[in-house]
Amino acid sequence: MPRSWRRSRHRWGGHERVALQDAFDIARRHLAENVQPVHAHEIVIASCTEYPTAWVFGYNTRASLTGDFAAGLLGNGPVIVGKADGSVTLASSAFPVEQQLPSQS
Repeated sequence: MPRSWRRSRHRWGGHERVALQDAFDIARRHLAENVQPVHAHEIVIASCTEYPTAWVFGYNTRASLTGDFAAGLLGNGPVIVGKADGSVTLASSAFPVEQQLPSQS
């Protein structure tokens, strides 16, 4: 985890927002509880993209990220963590992530 990720909430337009470190922890916990139990390989977060209303985390198996492409996941949509409240959505890979983001609050 990059050192620059901080554990705090930020104010945006008068509202508290979920910070990156907190969103990462929420996404990691969601994957550990809901995705990892049905996979033989360790599931890890591989990417993060910030949107105005959410943090979006891509994930795959550690084995696939280190070269064992046969161990990779297929059809897995990213984890979306809402900035307003930390809500978690496991997005579909069938639609653009931008269509699945929470609306502004």
